[in-house]
Amino acid sequence: MRLEHFLRKLASFRRDRKGAVAVLFAATLIAMFLFVGLALDYSRALRAKTTLRSAADAAALAALSSFETDFANNVNEAQMVQNAQTMGQNAFVANAGKYNALVTGQSSVVVQRNGQTLTATVSYTAQSPNLFGAFANVLNMNINGSGGNSVVASATLPSYLNFYLLLDVSESMGIPSTPDEIARLAAINPDFRNPFPGFPGYEGG
Repeated sequence: MRLEHFLRKLASFRRDRKGAVAVLFAATLIAMFLFVGLALDYSRALRAKTTLRSAADAAALAALSSFETDFANNVNEAQMVQNAQTMGQNAFVANAGKYNALVTGQSSVVVQRNGQTLTATVSYTAQSPNLFGAFANVLNMNINGSGGNSVVASATLPSYLNFYLLLDVSESMGIPSTPDEIARLAAINPDFRNPFPGFPGYEGG
């Protein structure tokens, strides 16, 4: 009799659905909390990614500008490269602002010259910490700005040609330099024409 009574109670408990809604609501609430939290974390990471990308663009342009200025001023090429990379690095940090703290290691600014083509490559990696993602064991969102995601800018340097001027300063350049010498030169000219028309002291030709 006791066994039969126990089985009836067990069957009744199994058919009872009164508490299922509360349990289901609690599980759904947790899932919604995590979903909304991860969306907020993603939004923060997206803002960081956009800012760092803009900072990399500014860094590449600053590096090219520095190199071109030094190039016009005839600075040693090794020094030009060093100045350009330093300028690019400073520009990245300044434009990244608070998001520079998310960069793992240090951003890289590489300036290379191939003939008259100048190239600046800016690379970085960063991690945006999650506030809500930690509950799902997702501690960070990675931001990749290296490899194929690096910022690359290029410019063409102006071409400068070396030319030489030869000036003869010997005494022969002084002939004819007087009216008498002009007349003498004209006299030995085959057609006796004045090679310097209008020069004072010579009336012929």
